[in-house]
This record gives sequence, C-alpha cells and structure tokens, in this order.
Amino acid sequence: MMETIRKYKWYIVTIIGIIILVFMHLYKLSAVPYGLNVDEASGAYDALNIARYGVDRYLKSYPVYFTNYGDGQNALYIYATAMWIKLFGISKFVIRLTAAMAAIAAAYFGWKYMNAEKKNGKAKIIWLLLYAVLPVFVMTQRFGLESHLMLPMSMVCLYFTAKAIDEGKWADYLLAGLTLGITLYTYALTYIVIPVYLLLLLVYVIILKKAEWRKILLTAAVLAILAAPLILVQVINLFDLPEMKLGPITFTKLLRYRGEEVAGISVVQNIKSMFTNTFFYDDLTYNTSAKYGTMFFVSVPFVLLGLGRSIYETILSVKKKVFSYAAPMVFWFVAQWIMGSLLSGDSVPNTTRMIGVFMPMLYFLVKGLCLLWEWLKSDKWRMGYAVVMCVCYG
Repeated sequence: MMETIRKYKWYIVTIIGIIILVFMHLYKLSAVPYGLNVDEASGAYDALNIARYGVDRYLKSYPVYFTNYGDGQNALYIYATAMWIKLFGISKFVIRLTAAMAAIAAAYFGWKYMNAEKKNGKAKIIWLLLYAVLPVFVMTQRFGLESHLMLPMSMVCLYFTAKAIDEGKWADYLLAGLTLGITLYTYALTYIVIPVYLLLLLVYVIILKKAEWRKILLTAAVLAILAAPLILVQVINLFDLPEMKLGPITFTKLLRYRGEEVAGISVVQNIKSMFTNTFFYDDLTYNTSAKYGTMFFVSVPFVLLGLGRSIYETILSVKKKVFSYAAPMVFWFVAQWIMGSLLSGDSVPNTTRMIGVFMPMLYFLVKGLCLLWEWLKSDKWRMGYAVVMCVCYG
C-alpha cells in the first residue's frame, strides 16, 4: 500500500489540488459572498434581458459595450451569463457560474503553462495548490463582477502567446489572436495592457530572431477584427458622435465617458498604491482581506524573489537568443503596472483595476518558492522548508 502511495504521490497530490480548487470556487456559491455586488446585479439584469429579449435594460439590441448606470460595463461576462440563463434559468448560482468556471479553466491553462516550461516538474503542482487556496483567486472569482473575468482570461492569453512563440504553430498564433481579442471584452483597461504587452513581446521576439511575420500578421488580423467594434465605441464616445447600429449590434453611446480617468497625472502615488494594493490588500473588502492579504503575507518575499529571478531569466534568454516562459509573465506584469500608473481621479489602482496582475504574481511566487528549494542543498533543510510552507499555506 505504502509503495503504491509513494509511486503515485504526485498524482494523488494533484487530484487533491483539483478537489480543493473546485470546492473553493463552487461550494455555497450562491451564499458566499452574501448579497449581490451592485455591478454584479446590474450585469445580471442585462444578461436576463439579453437572454429573453435580445436587448439590454435600455432596449439596445446586443450592445458591444453595455451602458450599466451610464458609464459603461464590459460585455463578455454578461453574454456568458445570458447563455447560462438560457440553459438553466435565472438564479444567484447561475449569475456567478461564469466566474467560477472561468477560474477553473484558468487553473488548467496555468497548469499547462507551468508544464510547458519543463524546468521543474513539481512547479505545476505547487502552482495548482496555491491557485486553489490563495485569497485573491478565491474571493474575486466567486461573484459576478464582470471586470474580474480579466484575471482568468489573462492566463489563457499568456499561455497561447507563449506557446505560439515557443512552438511556432499556425494554430497557436490563431488562438493567441482570438484569446487576446476576446480578453478585450472582459475589461476596458485591457485596451492599454494588451497593446503594451504585445509591443514588449514583439521587441523580444525580434531580438530573439523568432519573429515569423506571416504568423504574427495572422494574430494581428484576428485581434484587429475582434477589437474593431470596441474601437468604434471609443470613437463614438470620444468625439461625441451619435450611437450606431449595424444589423442587431449596437455601438453604444454612453451617458458618461470615462476616458479622462486615464491621464497619468498621479504616477508616483499610483505606484505606491499598486504595490500596497496588490502585494498586501486594499479597501475593497469583497476582493481582499486585511487579515490575510491578497496572496497571504508570507508570499510577499517569495513573489519579489521570483520576480527578480524571472527578470534575470528574461535577460539571459535575450543574451542566449532562446525563448523563456518567464518573459511573457514579466511583460504582462510590466504592462499592468504601466496601465496602473496612468490612472487618475477616482480610478485608484485597486485590486479590481489591477486584477490581471495576479497571474504573473502567482508565477513569481512559485518561482521564488522553487528557487529557495534549489538553494537548500541539505535534504534535512528541504524537508523542514517544505513542512513550514505547507503549514503556512494550509
């Protein structure tokens, strides 16, 4: 019996991780958190109307971007929820189902990302276990705030863009374009994050001499097609043009355009806020806890250690002209911080606005934990280290 357990111990740990993951995201989904977030309720009502009548609550048919309370709401979560309502009817569980299922899907793509790196076979298991229990991944993915969908979709984007560069398959470049384009519909702030990320990635592959231009153009073409409706919405609102319709699709004119919230006039203060709000906690108590932090306070030094290691591996990959899976994570992290530094007015870079940064931070955490393991040469020290970490996170 013990021999069988030793032989299959990592499979057993993986299954346990999956069970914990599913439990943490689905158990009492209707009851925890209590009540409905104001934007969660708004999106759910629009999803119900789309499912029943094909219009939102303002009687606009299939909007590219929803009006919400006048200043807009992202579309992907609402349309996904409308699909669930069509299948199962309206309930609090159904309203939150998209968030929970997307979180579980992101766990799968994160697992595949760590597996593709192939440097440490245990890293993917550590990644899965931490994803299952870290507060920010549970708390933000158990209710239907539509912008939180950026968190799981960022992992899907990172996986397909990295895989496209590493393996060079046409299908991966196509899927990279599709997932990047779909991610634009999760949160308006991706309009900054994705272009910055792709610019950094493009420079990187050019330096590595891995730029396959025809395949890159395929990604760009798919992304451009999916981005075009959102660009038109921005043009309409930026230049105060009338609302437009193309067939059943509405290009929304908002009651209040929030473009002024990206002005870059509080960069230093924003950087301080970003560090505090992402590494520790913020005042959005439905996202983070002052008692536990976003990723538990014990994680902070390991995240910083892993960030340093990932930057080092990225620089080393440039020197050696060899692709590193650390590079896309570093570039996405940088893109998120550039976006956050540009926010102004009431748009403080809190955990919701910085929601896409936590996938790279989890990657850095795993890197940091594994790096310290490598530094400890004694089996006795390694065992003690493993026990301490299990106790801390358990």
